[in-house]
Amino acid sequence: MRRFEQTKRNIVKYLHFHLGVIVCVLAILFPSQSRSENFDVLELIYSDSPIPIYVQVGVPFELRFESHMEFGIPTSLSELLSVENISSTVYLTALQPFPKTRLVVKQVGATQSIVLNLEAGYEETEFQTVAIKRSKRPQQPSLLLSYSPVELTRFAAKQVFAPKRLLPGLKGLVRVRLESTSPRLSRDPEVESKPIVSWRSDEHYVTAVMLKNSGNVSKALEPRTLKGTWVTSTFHHSRLLPQGKKGYSSVVYLVSELPYDQALVH
Repeated sequence: MRRFEQTKRNIVKYLHFHLGVIVCVLAILFPSQSRSENFDVLELIYSDSPIPIYVQVGVPFELRFESHMEFGIPTSLSELLSVENISSTVYLTALQPFPKTRLVVKQVGATQSIVLNLEAGYEETEFQTVAIKRSKRPQQPSLLLSYSPVELTRFAAKQVFAPKRLLPGLKGLVRVRLESTSPRLSRDPEVESKPIVSWRSDEHYVTAVMLKNSGNVSKALEPRTLKGTWVTSTFHHSRLLPQGKKGYSSVVYLVSELPYDQALVH
């Protein structure tokens, strides 16, 4: 009888041990879906180039940043996109499809920003959560110098209109590459704009933008007619004459804290 009880206990231990081994193997080979979903986060590094973000209509989408960010959207998306900004995470829900739109996300209390190309449609996406980090570049001493908005505006005006032999130089200022295409600067649809040259100092950017009147009536030039966020905006002339006349074009000098294309949509 004792031998039978001992044999019974050994069989039970044997079964318990091997059952535990089988459970562990199954857990490794077939992890639960809820566990894997916690790791479906796409990590992206921002290095001064716009990051493309695609959002599926009706599906909640998370954007995670390293710190709290100001997430402003243009009026064109106000009825197409739901935005909830909580701490360092922005929750997006596209209500309708919309084409690629450039957004500038600015760090709260700092001048650093991240540029996104946001788009929405019905196509399914692999990731519903994206974590964006800035690239870690080694700090180097800046060779740029600080100048006031007035000094930057005078410099830009001379560069655009002065004869080549009289062009002034300005230490600590570098020329900045401009995008080949940019959104319209003026709120007036008949005033066309084209950035022609831009420079950067230690704290600011200054950009000269060509304005042209495509209408048949004169246009008064005022800062309130311009889109974007500018420290100063200075017009070379106060008005544009009708198309075809000598004064139908002019230049505006814009000083900003961000590069021209970012300041224009911010």
